[in-house]
Amino acid sequence: MSEDNKSNEIETSKNENSEKEEIKEVEISFSFLGKKIVVEEKDINISSDSGLLIFKEVDEKYKLTEKFVGLLEDKRWEELIEFTHKELLCQRVYSIIGGYVDQNDAKKLKSDPIIKMTAGRGVKDADLSSQPTISRFENHITKSELKKLRRYNLDEYLNSFKSPPEKITLHIDSTDNICYGEQQGALFNGYYEEVCYHPLKIFDGITGQLVFIMLRPGNVSSARWSVPIISWVTKEIRKKFPKTKIEIVGDSAFATPRLYKLCEENDMTYIINLISNSNLGEQVKDIVDNYETEYKDKKETIIKFGEFGYCAGSWDKFRKVIYKIEVNSHSTDVRYIVVRTEQKATPEKIYKEGMKRGATENRIKELKSPEELNSSRMSLSDFKANRFRTYIYGLAYAIIWNTRKYFKGTELENAQTSTLRIKLIKIGCIVKETYRRITITFSKAAPYLKYWHQFF
Repeated sequence: MSEDNKSNEIETSKNENSEKEEIKEVEISFSFLGKKIVVEEKDINISSDSGLLIFKEVDEKYKLTEKFVGLLEDKRWEELIEFTHKELLCQRVYSIIGGYVDQNDAKKLKSDPIIKMTAGRGVKDADLSSQPTISRFENHITKSELKKLRRYNLDEYLNSFKSPPEKITLHIDSTDNICYGEQQGALFNGYYEEVCYHPLKIFDGITGQLVFIMLRPGNVSSARWSVPIISWVTKEIRKKFPKTKIEIVGDSAFATPRLYKLCEENDMTYIINLISNSNLGEQVKDIVDNYETEYKDKKETIIKFGEFGYCAGSWDKFRKVIYKIEVNSHSTDVRYIVVRTEQKATPEKIYKEGMKRGATENRIKELKSPEELNSSRMSLSDFKANRFRTYIYGLAYAIIWNTRKYFKGTELENAQTSTLRIKLIKIGCIVKETYRRITITFSKAAPYLKYWHQFF
C-alpha cells in the first residue's frame, strides 16, 4: 500500500434507537493494479448469504420452525410484542446455519436483507432484534417448554417416513462441549479431563437424521440416563411402527447389562463395543497365536472374524461376543462387540454393520465442530437456557438434513455444513424490493449457481 493512501472522515451518528458507523468513502491504492480502488459504503441492500433462502423454503415446506415455535409458550402482552417468537427463532437459527453463532452477531445482521426475509420480514420492514432481545428469548425458557421440546426431533424423525420401515438402526453416542466460563452444570469430566457439558445424541445409523438430543451436566458418565431414554424413544417408534425391527448400536461407554436386558426384553437387537480385557483376550489367545504365526510365514495382512459365548461378572447370562483380529506389519489388533445371542448373521457381517457408527461420529462432529454448526458453544449462564440452545441447534440440523435431500446425486447430497455454506449459502447478492416483488441479483461469475437451478 503506497504512502499517499488516504481515507476520508468516518462519521458516527447516534440517536436514541441505533448506533451506526457510516463510511462515506475510503480511497486505497494497490501498487500491482496501477490505479486506485475506491471503497465506499452506500445504502444498498447487499447480502453474502443468499443461499439461506433455499433452506428457508425447505423449512416452510416441512413447517420445521413453525412446529418448534408451537411448543413454546408466549405469555407476553400482545400489544407490547415487537418481535414474535417465530421471528426471534428464525433470526437465531438462520444466523447459526449461516455461520454466525454468537448472539452479538445480531447487532450487524439485524439489517441483513436475507436474514430479515428468513424471519418473515420484507427488505423495507423494520430491522430484526438486537443481542439483548435474543438473550432474553433464550433465557426465558421454562421447564414445561423444555419437556415438550425434548421430543421435537423424534417427532420429525417419525414423520419423515412415508411408510413403515422394515428396520431402524439407532446409533447412540455422547460428546463433550467444553466450557470456559462458570455456566451452571459445567463440571469436570474425568474421561475428557475438561470442564464441560456432556450431551447425549441419537442418530439414525443409515440416514444420519438426528433422532434425539439432550444436554447433560459435565460430570455424568456417557451411559447416564441412556437406558430410560432409549426405552422411551423405542416405545415411541413402536407406537407408530409396531412391526419395525429396531437395532441399537453404541460404543463401549454404553456396554451395560441394563441396556442388554432392555433390548432383549423388547425384541430389539444390539451391537455394542467392548473394551478389551484379559478375560476376553484369553478366549482368543490360541487363535491370535495361530494368525501371528501365519503372518510371519506369508507376510500378508490377516483380517479374521469369529464369535464365542461369554459372561462377564456383571452379566446375568452368557451372550454372544464377536471379535475381529487384524495382524499386519505394525501390530496385532483385536476388537470385540457384544450382540444379542439370537442374531444369526455371520460374525463379519454383524461386525461391519456395527462399525457403520463412523458415519454417526461424522454427524456429531458436524453438530459440534466450530467449522460446522458449532453446537458446543454453550455460553449462557443458566443450564435451562443452554439446554434450550441445544434444541435450537437440533432444529438447525433438521433444516440442513432436509435440505440435503434436494441435492441427491450431487456432491451436496452428503455434504457437511461447511461445504454447504461455501457452495450454497455464501453467494453474494443485491436485494431490491418493489411493491410487487423482491428481486435477488447474482453475479454471472458466481461459481455454484447450478445448485439454485437444480433446487428450483
